[in-house]
Amino acid sequence: MIVNEETLLQSGFTRSEIEKIELNVKTFGGTLEAAIVDLAKRFRILCWIGFGCLFIFIATILTDSAENTLSAGIGIAISITVVAFIQPPVLAFKAWRYWKKHRR
Repeated sequence: MIVNEETLLQSGFTRSEIEKIELNVKTFGGTLEAAIVDLAKRFRILCWIGFGCLFIFIATILTDSAENTLSAGIGIAISITVVAFIQPPVLAFKAWRYWKKHRR
């Protein structure tokens, strides 16, 4: 996968988002391609965590009382929100979309 600024701009990244990624690469080392792949992996992990939490919530609905279901729902919603905002969710989604389209 060849990653450069022009292809990122064409796939929906803004100039400021690319600058954030490049600053991260300069600060922590690596390449632009590695940063995009890492962001794409973070998005996939977020999706798996979301589906897992949804499965747990459905199981709670089917097996527990209304009080337990309500508290589980609130806890799961807070958990997913925290996990989503630990990473940059918009950048991760755009990186995943780019990775999906341009992978070998």
